Amino acid sequence: MHRALADVVASGLLRGVLIAFRHYSDQRRRITRACIWLVLLGIPTSAILAQTVRAVDAALNQGDTARALSLLRQELVAGPGNAAAWHRIGSLASAKSRPVRRLAFIRDQRDIDFLRLADSSLYRATQLAPDSARYALDYAQHLFGASVSTAQRAFQFLERALAAAQRSGDSPLIGAAADALGMLSWRRYETVANRRINTAGPNLQIDALLTSSHGARDYLEQHTRAYEPPLGERQRTDAARYFAIAHQADAANQSASRHLYLVLAEKGDWLGLLRAAALRFEKVPWDADAWLGRGLANHRLSADSEAAMSFDSALALLPDSTRRYMTRLTRLLKPQDSVLMMKTADLPRQQMERLFWLTADPLALTPGNEYWLEYLSRVVEADLRWTMEDFNLRGADTDRGEIWIRYGPPEVMASFARSSEEIESCTQAQGSSGESFLPKCDAMGGALGVSLAVWYYPALNLHFVFRSPPMYGTASFAERYEGIAAEARNAASASWTNLPIERNSIRNMQIQVTRFRASRDSSDLLVFAEVPVGWLASHSAAPNVVDVALSTFSLHGSRVSFDSSRASVVASSSKASEQRSWRVRLPHGKLLYRVEALQPESSRAARALGEIQLSAEKGFGVSDLLVAGAISPRRDGAERWSDFVLSPSVGKFRRGETVGLLWETYGLASRDGGNAYRVAVTVIPSGGSKQSVAARIVGGVREAIGQAGRADAKVTLGYSRSHTAKPVSVDYLSLDVRALSEGSYRLVVTLTDLVTNMTVERTREIIIADGG
Repeated sequence: MHRALADVVASGLLRGVLIAFRHYSDQRRRITRACIWLVLLGIPTSAILAQTVRAVDAALNQGDTARALSLLRQELVAGPGNAAAWHRIGSLASAKSRPVRRLAFIRDQRDIDFLRLADSSLYRATQLAPDSARYALDYAQHLFGASVSTAQRAFQFLERALAAAQRSGDSPLIGAAADALGMLSWRRYETVANRRINTAGPNLQIDALLTSSHGARDYLEQHTRAYEPPLGERQRTDAARYFAIAHQADAANQSASRHLYLVLAEKGDWLGLLRAAALRFEKVPWDADAWLGRGLANHRLSADSEAAMSFDSALALLPDSTRRYMTRLTRLLKPQDSVLMMKTADLPRQQMERLFWLTADPLALTPGNEYWLEYLSRVVEADLRWTMEDFNLRGADTDRGEIWIRYGPPEVMASFARSSEEIESCTQAQGSSGESFLPKCDAMGGALGVSLAVWYYPALNLHFVFRSPPMYGTASFAERYEGIAAEARNAASASWTNLPIERNSIRNMQIQVTRFRASRDSSDLLVFAEVPVGWLASHSAAPNVVDVALSTFSLHGSRVSFDSSRASVVASSSKASEQRSWRVRLPHGKLLYRVEALQPESSRAARALGEIQLSAEKGFGVSDLLVAGAISPRRDGAERWSDFVLSPSVGKFRRGETVGLLWETYGLASRDGGNAYRVAVTVIPSGGSKQSVAARIVGGVREAIGQAGRADAKVTLGYSRSHTAKPVSVDYLSLDVRALSEGSYRLVVTLTDLVTNMTVERTREIIIADGG
């Protein structure tokens, strides 16, 4: 009965509280009066916190942090023991101070005040609710990003948060606490990773070395040595263990998964990364990060087909903005070109990007575009290594990320504790201010943990110097080296020397491409190639094979045609090269072509790339001039180029060999049912040589045989021809050029329609070599 009476009284007084709310115009006074009534009733202040939370959220939505904090403080007037209010105040203050935490020195008093408020409020919440994993976690994360001196306290509170979460069985909090512990351990590791000792003493002019062309090599090789054993291995192991705990505990914790991928990638444990991604797929099969991690691991394991599939899946799952961020070509261009690209409209820019990657592909014969896969791998790894969620930094957009993406993993990474300038600035700052939020100085005056990192690329003779504040996980170009980095980016905007396909050299292949008219919407393409089979096979067991292919692509990046074959080659064969040919009919338009040869075992390759325009030409005209070793008709009355047997050539001939020429003439005017035209074949030494030139026609059309000439600088052989009118005329000749000395020559065929006197000209280069 007494309990029932108490309930009635309580409910009556609670109605009085509501009346008080209606009669006080000032919201602050209404909340205070309500709190007093409820405290007198013994009702916990947290019972009305939901109403305050709504008011606080409304204030924050309007960008009024001061009003939100004021509302929360009113909660504490009536209930100073309200842990939830202290926690919310601390969280707001911590968020306000987050943008300045990565600064080496915080000078604005307002920022310092927010840091102090965040520290005291979050700490008070943990004291009032010692079993709250959430409060301990949030306080630790604030300490984590506030200053170096608080890192140990952060670790203690994170361990407390993890233990509390495990006791309660709260999987999301277990994942969050373990992830934060892993990241704290990781930043401890990064502070000393790749650490070297300066063995030359304090008088060494390091800046003078590092600003010279070979200074990085001389300094690293002659004046430093690595710690043995390497520093930070225990911290890296701890980080991996905590990330694994978080990854297992909470499938929804994307940050934990990314951080686990980070430590595995940094170790080069690509099989471990594949296993971690597979575990993630079991729980979240649509996770784009897992697909990206899988793509990175597969590419590093040289499984490029699987890597291409994984990256394609990831890009399909990503939001448009993130996909653009991942694939932005400007990361590889010179700064001025990047600016122009950013100003280009979307559709032309996308076309330019497709063409870039199409032409950049080292070999179309291999599965996937190695450069494209390497680029995506670099972006993914840069994001994993240097993304800082608490500072809203994306790893690929940082200074280290930019260099990593442009030039790949550096062959040498070295870090050094403090520079003389940092010692001086730390000493001056410590002497002028007792502010506790400045980084602490050690006994020698050096900023604790502040380091310089040197990245050295021997193959490129490039090096970059970064300055890293302690424990923040961030780095930027050291000031005096920023200009050097800019010069390097202008000189060599990107490099792929870390790829196996680059270490196995790719030779240029010599080819000849000839166009002939075919139909209204297409043209015929004849391609001759000289494949260096001897070189391709020289590093493989005999017998082996060589793949050869012709690929053509539209400017939109889609494949138009592909024709490949495989030939057996004996490695000990004395034959240095073999001729290959392709005949393909293609639609009109501008096309890119690639002729390639690959020895799969050794990965040796040869290639030729080019662009060609196929046009719907009408009326009078001449095909490209075809040069061949020998030309003969398959039958009497051959009417098109395809009716001839052609000995492939790329325009290289030995002295004593004959040079075959063939071309087609289209749209000759008709008179009295016939066509009549005049041909002039001119042989000109390249380079303006005035040497004596001699040549004669020893085969081909009857009207031309027997023509001969000798002259200084150039020689011209001419003949006239007439026949029954037809849409296409084909001419072929065999030139005896044994009198020509070694060198390059230009063959010019000039054709004049004797009915209209219209003239057209075609040219082809040949080389005469001394072969006996």
